[in-house]
Amino acid sequence: NDSKIVLLAGPVAAYAEGRFVGSGDVATIAGGERFIVGFGIDSSLRASRELVEKTDNVQGGNRVVDLTYRLGIDNFGEAAAKVRLLDRLPKARESEIKLTLMNSEGSAEPEKKTGILRWDVTVPAAGPGNKALALEYKFRLEHDKQLMISGMPVAAK
Repeated sequence: NDSKIVLLAGPVAAYAEGRFVGSGDVATIAGGERFIVGFGIDSSLRASRELVEKTDNVQGGNRVVDLTYRLGIDNFGEAAAKVRLLDRLPKARESEIKLTLMNSEGSAEPEKKTGILRWDVTVPAAGPGNKALALEYKFRLEHDKQLMISGMPVAAK
């Protein structure tokens, strides 16, 4: 807010190049305060998430599950796009399940409280069928072999 006027909290209608692109709410913004407003989705970008590999082993009294995910972004636009890519690691009580991020492309480190992984990337423009950007990460779950976890994914074949 470059003005000296306070922007009061309320609904926001966002326009880009004269077209309506989205709506939302904004908090009260003091004069000189920085804030972020979204401009809706970019229909030229498409994201995907795929389980690439799952290994399941028993070591002593523990079950060890390694999961590898691939995140992809297709950019069908004419120009490169700066994108913030987010994914969430599973949350569990540390007393029951140990979760370890084994490796991650780029500099994604999970946020301690939420387990959110974040990448700030530039996705080059590409034509249909060309994967403009792909990132992989792997994490390990270790828990008592008697503990059953529901909703565990099945690896793609």
